[in-house]
Order: sequence, then C-alpha cells, then structure tokens
Amino acid sequence: MEVKLAQKLCPELIGSFCHRLRKRRASLSNGDNPVLSHSEDINEHLLRQVRPEDRVVLDVGCGHGSFGQALKRQRYDRIVLGIESNPQAAAVARGVLDAVFELDIEGDVPQIAPASLDCIIFDAILQQIQQPVEILRRMKSLLRPGGRVICSMPNVQHFNALASIVAGDFQYQLQGPLEPNQKRFFGAANIQKLFLDAGFLPGFTDAIRTQMPEDLAMAFMPLIEQLGLNPSAFIDKTTISQYICAASPAPDAAATTGGITFIVAATNARQLESNLLSSPILQNARHEIVPVVGTSSAAEALHTGLSQSARKNNLVVMVHEDVYLPTGWDDRLISGIAEAERKFGPVGVAGVFGVTRSQSGSFERVGTIVDRNTLLVTGHQLPISAISLDEVVLAFPVQNGSIVGIDDSLGFHMYGSESCLAAWEADQVAVVVDAPCFHNSEAGGELGEDFQQSAFAFAAKRLDAFPYATTCVEFSGDGQARSW
Repeated sequence: MEVKLAQKLCPELIGSFCHRLRKRRASLSNGDNPVLSHSEDINEHLLRQVRPEDRVVLDVGCGHGSFGQALKRQRYDRIVLGIESNPQAAAVARGVLDAVFELDIEGDVPQIAPASLDCIIFDAILQQIQQPVEILRRMKSLLRPGGRVICSMPNVQHFNALASIVAGDFQYQLQGPLEPNQKRFFGAANIQKLFLDAGFLPGFTDAIRTQMPEDLAMAFMPLIEQLGLNPSAFIDKTTISQYICAASPAPDAAATTGGITFIVAATNARQLESNLLSSPILQNARHEIVPVVGTSSAAEALHTGLSQSARKNNLVVMVHEDVYLPTGWDDRLISGIAEAERKFGPVGVAGVFGVTRSQSGSFERVGTIVDRNTLLVTGHQLPISAISLDEVVLAFPVQNGSIVGIDDSLGFHMYGSESCLAAWEADQVAVVVDAPCFHNSEAGGELGEDFQQSAFAFAAKRLDAFPYATTCVEFSGDGQARSW
C-alpha cells in the first residue's frame, strides 16, 4: 500500500531506487567485488571522449567488458585491454576484450610495454583507489606521445550529496557521489589537483547533470554568501552528478635544489588553508612561506613579507592564497627560470601566464594554467619573453642583491604588468615559464572598481608603453581600456 502510494507521488524516485536495489542484489548474488569494477551500464558521456585515432585502449576496472565492447564497435581494429580484480568478471571480460589483466591495480603493475597506449580509461574508478595519484603516475609511462587519460568522477558537491550531509543521513548507492566502496571524495577542485599532482594537465570535457529543485537552490544562498562563493558557479557545480575529464601528460621536471620564499597577502583563512597551504611542495622544510595580513597593497605585502622572512633565499614568489602548487611545481619553476636565463639573460620576474607581443605586433596570451574549472594552454614554446604577467604567481629572482619592485599605488592589481616593465628598464627580462598550477578562485570574473582604480594609476604612470595588454585588459594608445 505504502509503495503504491509513493509510486503515485514520486514515480521517478521509486523507479531509480528499485533499479539500484536490483543491481545491488544482482551484484551480491553473483559474488561481484564492486571495487575496481565499474557499472555494466555504458557511460555514453565517457565513450564520446575516446578519439577515433585512439587505437590501443586500456580500461581500468573493466568489469565484464561491456564498455570495451562498445569501444571495439566504434573501430574494427581497436585493441582494448582490461584490468579487473574480480575473477568472475575478468573471466567474462576475456571473452570480449583482447586481453584482461586480473590484478589489484594498487599493488600490481600490468605487463604492458611503456609508451604503447593511446588512451587509459577510469570509469568511476579513481575514487575507489586509496592512492590514486600513485596509480596515475605509474600509468603515465604507458601512454604514447599524445596519449590521454579519460575518466568519470562522481561529484561529492552534487546537491543530493550536500543534502545528505546536512541531514546527517548518508544514502550510499552503487552509483553516485556516495558509493559503498568509495575511499576518496572529489569535487571539481579535488579532481584538478589530483591530476596536476600526478603530472597531468586536466580539463573537463563533459558532465552528467541533474536539475536542482529551485527551493533547494534558494536555501543554499545564505551559506553561499557566508562563504563568499560565486552563486552561479556554485549552483552550476551542484547540478553535476559526474564529471568527465581528459588529462594529458605533462613533461616530468628535473629535480632542483634551493629554497623559495613564498609571500602571500592573506585575507581568507579557508581559501589559504584549502589551497596554498595544502600544496604538496609546502609540506616540508625546503621552502619558506610568509603569510601577511592587513596590508593595503601587493607592494606592502611584498615588503612586509621580506622584512619578516627568516631566510635569504635567492628566489621570492608572490602568490595568491587561492593557488594550489602541485607536486614538482618548485622544480618546474626553478628549471624554467634557469632555462630562460640561458636563453634571454638575467630574469627580473617570471610568471606562469601572461602576454607576449608577436613579431607582427599583436598581443598574445602565453602560458599554461588551470584557472577555476578551465585548462588554459596557449601552445607556445616556453619559456617565452613577456610584456605582462598575471599576478596569480610572480617569481622574483634575486639579482645583484635585490628584486624588482612593485609600485604601492597600484593596490592589488596591475602590479604584474608594472614588474615586467620595471624588469625591462633594469636590463632584465620578464618571462613566462612552464610551471602549471591551479588557480582555485571562488570570485566572479567581473573586474571591480578596485581594478579600475589600479588600471587608471597604471595608465597614468605607463602611458608611454601603450598600446599595451594584460591577460584580461587591452589598452589603446591613448590609455582607453577594454576587455579582450
């Protein structure tokens, strides 16, 4: 009686529950181990990410081989390999795939030749692995040049998961952000940090969404305001039940020596703790980090940080508190600056994203960075000389006992551009180096009044350098600014 009534009131909810219940019972009756076995339902969103040229594919956690069969139907000569820890599922998969390795991916390595795969697939698998970074690092060597990892990842920020957390009643499901065998939980930021730490450049290529009830969205608004989040970005993320991500290997960085002094103008303790202070490279004593509170400009923060520094490092980095510096980032930065000095001469300031002027005189953005949920890769050969640098990360090598200064009148904007021009005036160079990081900004993309004031101050001081461009604004010869 109650079930019939519930079906009338909410047939979609009951139907979904019954479907999951049948799958759960079938899984238990077959003795399946759901760990490292994805659902036999074909994830069409993920399937579409496999390129026609991807001939040799590895499906990690292949289950009974259904996804691999779909891959082989796309291309008659495609070779699909599988990894499966469950003996029964592996036996079935061997009948449809070209080869299946029956092993525990966390403890064993498949006998696959290095640089032999075009694509490695993790369909809702990485969250079931205790050390996913290590697994991805090991798998990286199996990819050919141009090869990719593609994956689907349940989103713990989905509104159903958030509602369960608020209610204190977690509803675990075989598929979804709260799975019975889940060892890790991922939101958008966690996914991007994971791949960067493993030596990949990640980009979201698709998402599986469900519409959030309007009254629930309105109920979240006071919390969004309290946390200082961007409302539209928050609502967008909470409608995503599963992210689809493609990641390309980044070149490995050679080990370097020497410490870095990091200076950060700290205004948001939660952002600082979740991003910069959580960066793997700052978890040991090699580098120094100096948070500065209560300053009115980037120049004041830099000067205060230098006065509070207890070390005499030869490299000072001014960095935003919402930046995550992944494993190996310090080696990439130091190596990149050294290469730039061999190529261009003494470096006054370096960044990871900026603007260069082409031979034709046009402005071009240059660099590689994960900005919010977007991977920005311009494709230029790095390092490259720059006329402007984004302030998200600015590295100042100590040259002749000092570093390039920042103008106090610019506040917290435009000082990346000012430092570039100051470097060139001192017969030093400004460069963009290949050191990707994650800018996990929660603010909107609008340029506020404080930016306009900084832009006016910069234009008044540097009109002789115009026309000019930053990563977000282009100035005409008479100082007029427009977004580009």
